[in-house]
Amino acid sequence: MEVVEELEQNGLQAARLVLKPIDGKLWEIKFRSYSGSFRVFYIMISKETMIWLHVFSKKSQKTPQKELKIARSRMKEILS
Repeated sequence: MEVVEELEQNGLQAARLVLKPIDGKLWEIKFRSYSGSFRVFYIMISKETMIWLHVFSKKSQKTPQKELKIARSRMKEILS
């Protein structure tokens, strides 16, 4: 996946990616691919370790609560 390659090469300063804090340790990456627009919810475990919690196809400006609930649940599971 091109976004993974971009992150591996350039880290969080990668071009074409929008990173946004959601709440607490939960963050979001927004990006466009040849197949559409996507969002990734993630957390940073260490300076070099990013865990992707949930990826979904972006269909609207507002983040659906269902998608956010999935990410928060997975984050809670990993951090506990």
